[in-house]
Amino acid sequence: MTEALRMTEGLPAPQLLEVEDLSVSFPALRGARTTVLDRVSFSVGRQETVALVGESGSGKTVTALATIGLNHPSASVDGGRVLFEGHDLLPLGEAEKRAYRGKRIAMIFQSPKASLNPLVKAGEQIARVVRLHHDVSERRAEEMAVGLMRSVGINDAPRRYHAYPHQLSGGMAQRVMIAMALSSQPALLIADEPTTGLDVTIQEQIFELLLELKDRLKMSILLITHDLALVAETSDRVVVMHGGHVVEMGPVEAIFEEPKHPYTQRLVGSVLRADRRVRVQAAAAAVEGVVYATRGCRYAGKCEHVFAPCADIRPALLQVGAAPGHVAMCHLYDPAHARADRTDEQRAVSG
Repeated sequence: MTEALRMTEGLPAPQLLEVEDLSVSFPALRGARTTVLDRVSFSVGRQETVALVGESGSGKTVTALATIGLNHPSASVDGGRVLFEGHDLLPLGEAEKRAYRGKRIAMIFQSPKASLNPLVKAGEQIARVVRLHHDVSERRAEEMAVGLMRSVGINDAPRRYHAYPHQLSGGMAQRVMIAMALSSQPALLIADEPTTGLDVTIQEQIFELLLELKDRLKMSILLITHDLALVAETSDRVVVMHGGHVVEMGPVEAIFEEPKHPYTQRLVGSVLRADRRVRVQAAAAAVEGVVYATRGCRYAGKCEHVFAPCADIRPALLQVGAAPGHVAMCHLYDPAHARADRTDEQRAVSG
């Protein structure tokens, strides 16, 4: 991450993970390519939980996969750096990336049953991952797998070891995936929509487990989600994405209490605070079509505050508000694009 952005975030250097100007494109019509991640930058500190939020299609999962080198075959990483513990992962060969992936960086996915091999017992799948990271016998790997199952709250672990994925509930299958991810005691856990399809009670149990494991293992979490309720309760900082851009980031309190980017304001406006919990409403306004413009702001077509520079000039990430590290990508906060004929409402938004 650039020194200027690090200073803007108000963070100590170095961070555990620093994603700097990451750009990824996919094939489009007539041999062209569409840039779906456009100079994405953010960081994750040691023992910190950072939430990557935005609706489907905003670029959250593409960002995570590019970070650990699991890109779709048609994807092209067109620029940037991914620094993990000070080492740039992007130029590494596949064998070198595997030395980090799964060992120092682990990832759990949504739809855990789809990620598990339906023909292999759950415990055996954990044991195989254990043997990938540890020079142990099959018997010892089985013992370690049972211990991991116990550590993630799976009751009667020796019996569950022999269960096939279809014999597990969704919550139990996700616990198996978490056990596999933690088998190497990673420094960073990437959790991509880890509670999709689970009922509310099980969601809470899974996130309580992740936070407990984070504290116990002293690891960091990059949480990818569109669920602002979970973000408010679990995260230290928030990175808001729209259309492959980071449009706002900052401490969780600042994002929820004083959102600055019009898109973030719309997202936060779709939640209701009640009894110290944030419950997501089914607000259609939060779901946006994305225009992958090559110039200007990708939110301009949906923004009620749009004015001349938005169509042709890419906004800069600027410090906004009083909280250290609270930045937004919007011309409303850029003195270089201030104009005298803004409406009173626009003046109020820009503070």
